[in-house]
Amino acid sequence: MKAIVIAAVAALGLTASSTALAAGNGCSSKTTGNLRQCIIGSALTAGDYATTVVSGTVNRPSNVVVVIYTSQSQPVDVSWTMVCTRGMGAGSKSGQFRLLTVKDNTGGPTHHAGAWTMKQVRSFPMANADSCDVSADAQLSASGSLRLELLGLSR
Repeated sequence: MKAIVIAAVAALGLTASSTALAAGNGCSSKTTGNLRQCIIGSALTAGDYATTVVSGTVNRPSNVVVVIYTSQSQPVDVSWTMVCTRGMGAGSKSGQFRLLTVKDNTGGPTHHAGAWTMKQVRSFPMANADSCDVSADAQLSASGSLRLELLGLSR
């Protein structure tokens, strides 16, 4: 699992600077090819079976990634919805999945202490969208802290 996640980070062009993006406008100046990396939503919560919701917009999207950080390794249930527009048309998709956060002494892509995982949202409602509004909610299967991020790569 760890090797797959690290390979996904490299393949998507996500960098260790992503936590610093939350304080600014969400977009980094770093690019991979002609892609721009953005945090389009971020939320933090804690408690028994903690749950949180994030949403954001990515213009000219090429990828959307859900990143989850927890204080300890545990399963996390995630639901997501995406509404995209292109010209005068619009389309939507939604889905859900369960991810297991994995303890990583290196701290993952943002050097977060605890456990983390990520999953690419592969189901765009249309190709070459002008923009997409994305929302996701996550819930812990036990107690702890939960940080949920939506990352977007723009063309």
